[in-house]
Amino acid sequence: MRDLLKYAAVICAIMMLTILNADAKNKTAVMPGSHYWDIDNQRFGKSDTADFLWTFGTENNGCFRTVNSAKMAMVRNFSFDKINLSIIRAQNLIEGRAYTVRDGHIQPGTVIVFQTAEGKYGRLEILGFRSSHDFAFKEAANLPEKWKKFALKKPEIKAYHLEVKWRLFE
Repeated sequence: MRDLLKYAAVICAIMMLTILNADAKNKTAVMPGSHYWDIDNQRFGKSDTADFLWTFGTENNGCFRTVNSAKMAMVRNFSFDKINLSIIRAQNLIEGRAYTVRDGHIQPGTVIVFQTAEGKYGRLEILGFRSSHDFAFKEAANLPEKWKKFALKKPEIKAYHLEVKWRLFE
């Protein structure tokens, strides 16, 4: 009986670790306004391997698009955490696709699946937006100080930076 209890305790511990680490590969990022993002390498800036471009037009006219042969599709039938590689591969991923704030696609809760320019698959969920005056996120360290000072002198734009949760599948 004692061995059975030890075995049960070990199984419970493994299950708890599995549950606690289920979200371990999900990451978050803030895409600075009007920047390219190479999600494979977690780098911002224009490159031959960039996958996405978040551009800003006006308060309600931001545009999220794929670049460099990356593909994406919006999914409505699955929550972010339920999407796996087989679900992604079953979607009609389209190169050069763009979704905008104005058409209601880019808003908190929107879930997008994609294939990167380097061929990896992933999922992404829009968490929200950050103001053009907000630089309290790690990716803002890549923005030039001169640009930050310039932005602070301009009227604040509430939906300028795009905050996302994402995961790549190996």
